[in-house]
Amino acid sequence: MTGSAEFDGFYGTAREGADLARFHDVWAKLPAGARARLLVALHGAAENRLRLDFSALNQMALDDDDPQVRLAGLRSTMNLMTSRSTAV
Repeated sequence: MTGSAEFDGFYGTAREGADLARFHDVWAKLPAGARARLLVALHGAAENRLRLDFSALNQMALDDDDPQVRLAGLRSTMNLMTSRSTAV
């Protein structure tokens, strides 16, 4: 898989409980900066492809120990809410 197909596959994974738990296990092993950059990148992908929704990952980020990751999760959540309200 490459490009958008990777995001589509990840999107499906991110919405399912057991897969989200497995993702969290890997997520916790990443450095804080990498977690924050991943949230920013996924948010950018979701903006470009409106059917993608990484809100479960953003929610997970809000509980992260690192303030940089929590801030990235908060920004992604707020941007998602703003873009959805203007799209209606």
